Amino acid sequence: MPILDEIEAYFAKQSDWQQRGYAVLRAGRVLDDALVTELSVLCIKEASCSEKGPAKTNTNAEPAASPDALQVVRLLGVENVQHINRLAASQSLKFAADGLTIVYGDNGAGKTGYGRIVRQVCQARGEIPTLRSSVYEDGEHIGSAEVIFSVNGTDDRTTISTAQPQTGPLRHFSIFDSAAANFLVNEQNATAFRPFGLDLLDRFTTLSDMVKQSIERELVSIASPLVQLADFPDTTKAGQLLRELASEDGRKDLDSRLTPLTAAQETRREEVRTLLAQAKSNDPAKLAQGINAKATRYQQFGQRLGTIVAGLAPERVQRFVALRTQTLEVEEAAE
Repeated sequence: MPILDEIEAYFAKQSDWQQRGYAVLRAGRVLDDALVTELSVLCIKEASCSEKGPAKTNTNAEPAASPDALQVVRLLGVENVQHINRLAASQSLKFAADGLTIVYGDNGAGKTGYGRIVRQVCQARGEIPTLRSSVYEDGEHIGSAEVIFSVNGTDDRTTISTAQPQTGPLRHFSIFDSAAANFLVNEQNATAFRPFGLDLLDRFTTLSDMVKQSIERELVSIASPLVQLADFPDTTKAGQLLRELASEDGRKDLDSRLTPLTAAQETRREEVRTLLAQAKSNDPAKLAQGINAKATRYQQFGQRLGTIVAGLAPERVQRFVALRTQTLEVEEAAE
């Protein structure tokens, strides 16, 4: 059985969060906080179920091949492209079954676009690019294309869609492009060759550790008290209650202590709330802050008023009248 088939058969029997984690790693997604948070929530949700059902199986998984089966997969072409980048729908790209096929063309001719299509169904290291429709098309369209291939000499084809993940025999066909090269150069990889799929186990182990650490941090935050109680003296009722709650018998007796308040106690509680509200509103510090703010505003207003008064001095008014008279005389002479 091919290595990738064994790995997928294993994960098909695991819990939902493990299946989800493997699926996104298989699609080439980069590990990030959003993924760790998503898997942590899913893991906690599964663990919190009171009754655990039978092991789930992935109904979308490909049937496992027999141990002696060896599939020879060849990529033969791509055609019937619809709404993917700006690739023409009436064109097709053919590959020779044997030998070397060279694809060349000007910039923007579609070489990279066809490469993105092939990358969706074949195995490749690095993040798998998203197939998008042309930005020049009106409305939203679901892109699709037909990929032609052969398995052990038998021709076949599969239709890929931008709306759903892909599976099939072409996952045994390897793609090496610039994205895969960047992954091998920039990421930590062993110098020796490892079959595709084994590196997924390393990445899943790293992802599992990140999920574990996230859940442990969540547990620590839950265990931490939301309110830090002051050290009340034992002579107070609050202090006595806290000391009793420290023992198991005291905690058991808590329900009996939490009886409904009497009418007199309710009245007293409202009086205390009113006193607290008045004390907060009459806080000397807040009152002083408000008075200082008002004093500052009055001072600024006085400075502006002084500037206006200074501008209305008699000599300034006479100067203004003289300039106005000269202006009128000049206007009359000009007319």
